[in-house]
Parts: sequence; C-alpha cells; structure tokens
Amino acid sequence: IYSGTLWSRGASWTVGNEPGVSANWVSHAPTAIPLIAVKETDESVTSSTTLQDDDDLQLTLEANSFYKLEAHLTVFSASANPDFKYRFEFGAVGNWSGLKEDADQSTGFDIYQGTNAITKTLSAGVSTTIRINIQMQIAVGAGVFKLRWAQNNSDGTATTVKGGSFMKAEKLA
Repeated sequence: IYSGTLWSRGASWTVGNEPGVSANWVSHAPTAIPLIAVKETDESVTSSTTLQDDDDLQLTLEANSFYKLEAHLTVFSASANPDFKYRFEFGAVGNWSGLKEDADQSTGFDIYQGTNAITKTLSAGVSTTIRINIQMQIAVGAGVFKLRWAQNNSDGTATTVKGGSFMKAEKLA
C-alpha cells in the first residue's frame, strides 16, 4: 500500500533562490487507496452452466460514488469445445458499463452493460486472458461487486479461472 507523495506536472515554480531555475512538478496527496481482490488459487467448474459466485473476486463498494474497475481473468480448459461465460453483479442500485478486450485482440472489443452474461470461446489447452474495464456510478446503498461465471456449455472437463486473476476498483468521487 502506497501512502507517500504523488507527483504530477503542474504550474511552474522557482526552486530555491536560484534565478532562472524552475521546475514544473507539483505534489498531491493520494485521493484513495484502490481496492484489490486477487484469486489466490485456481477455481474450477465442471458440468455446470449455472453462474456461480467466484470464491475470491469480490469487492465491497461505497454508496453515492463513482468507480473505475479493472479485471484481468486468466481462464483455462482442456476440453475439446472449451467455453466460458461470466458477468459482473452488484447488489445495490447503480449503473455500469464496460469494455472487454481479449489478450490477442482477435475478437476486438465488446461493449456490454447490465446483467447479460458474456460468452467466450476458449482455445483447448491454452490459457486465455480477458481484460475488462468498467465505469460505475453507484446511486444508493453500498454493495458487493462480484464476478459470477460458469461453463457456457456443460462439459465434464473442468473450466478454470486461474490463480493470479484479479479485480481492482479505484474510487473517483
């Protein structure tokens, strides 16, 4: 956790009593410490298409706030037809939308909003990284923002969200 001084470019100011010497760096106090949830170990689902709460990837967010959220999911399946579905849920009143980017960018960006599950076809035996960026406005009531996921098509071969996957929330206002 960082609690020191942050520096950014700002208006020019004079350093000491040296004429003609100036700098343009301004110090700022950190506004908020990001919330981070990291998946400690692999979590697998077999023969199920019912969305289930991820064991680790959940964050409690404050009421009447704006957040920027980021998630990096590493997903794996050795199935001959591997696929994955997921969505994020929030247990209070709020609006959110986001962008998903596949690591190889072969499918480009998907814009999603609301409660629909997002599906992703995986490559058999190869880990796939999914990056998600979300903007969220929370109206009233704090709540838990969480990842829910499952296999898109039931398969006896496990689909796994790998340890090291994470979610991070930065409160903007």
